[in-house]
Amino acid sequence: MLIALEGDEAGNLAYGPEAFSDEEQKKATENGVILKEVESQTAGESYLANVCGGCGAFIGQWYFFAHYYTPALYGQYTYKNV
Repeated sequence: MLIALEGDEAGNLAYGPEAFSDEEQKKATENGVILKEVESQTAGESYLANVCGGCGAFIGQWYFFAHYYTPALYGQYTYKNV
């Protein structure tokens, strides 16, 4: 599952798809990321999120930093800056 988010090499996470501009959404989907409006029971709201094309699971705002962004910065995940 590919994840799109906005952050920097210093470990500062800015935002995820919920705040993407139209251009950022386009760039994410052109790079294979699936974005979809989801209903989060944890957050109690709907927002644009990264979604798995196989099972439909999504990565919500709560999990970005600890489970994706930080591990990528420490070399546990491959990532691409676009």
